[in-house]
Amino acid sequence: METALMWVLGGLNFAGELVLWAGAGRAVWRLTQPHVPNLALFLGILASIGLVVFWAFLLAPKADNRLPVIPRILIIAALNLLVGFILYRTGDTVLGLILMIPLTIIMAVGQYVPHD
Repeated sequence: METALMWVLGGLNFAGELVLWAGAGRAVWRLTQPHVPNLALFLGILASIGLVVFWAFLLAPKADNRLPVIPRILIIAALNLLVGFILYRTGDTVLGLILMIPLTIIMAVGQYVPHD
């Protein structure tokens, strides 16, 4: 049975995934920019792509080998907190705080939304 709340939570969860993937690329770019400026953009894009591939195999709703709920929530929370903390410490305070607090909660709760 689908309700409007399930649709909203699913949409927020997907938006959170997009923000996390982009945030991971930005975090890697911000970390590598001072040390290897010529490679920073490439490494940021590579980090985002790597996270998307990892997500597709283990965390996505239609993944063949999707992890059980509790490990999935722990991994998602850890990724949000790690990326958010890196962004916060490297100067992206607003994006870092958004990833660390509301998106971690929304994405954890969103794992309970049933998917077909």
